[in-house]
Amino acid sequence: MDAERQSRFREDNAKWLGGQRIAQLKFLHNSTVEAILPGGTKRRGWVVAAWLSGPEPMYTVEYADGTGDIQCAESSLKTVDNNSSTGIGSPLAAAPSGTPGRTDDVSSDPADEHTSGP
Repeated sequence: MDAERQSRFREDNAKWLGGQRIAQLKFLHNSTVEAILPGGTKRRGWVVAAWLSGPEPMYTVEYADGTGDIQCAESSLKTVDNNSSTGIGSPLAAAPSGTPGRTDDVSSDPADEHTSGP
């Protein structure tokens, strides 16, 4: 990856982590979403990472109940109203009591066009 592309990647990554929209990505960092899994199962969570790979963006969604995460194509996600009756408004709101704040890996290789954050 050339220096100019690497610089743009880092700028876009910082913007996305700061809550700014990036043209290639539908969902913002920490957006509350519903993942529609194979078989039609739906799981709520929030976007903790995104990357450009293949025909559409991919996202890592951390489950709201704290049981793990999943990688999903953009087309398998839908926005959830943060003011819904589920009480899921912020990522840590759903964490079990006593759970320390989440940490997520941050890609150190801009060549994989991976964006992640806290």
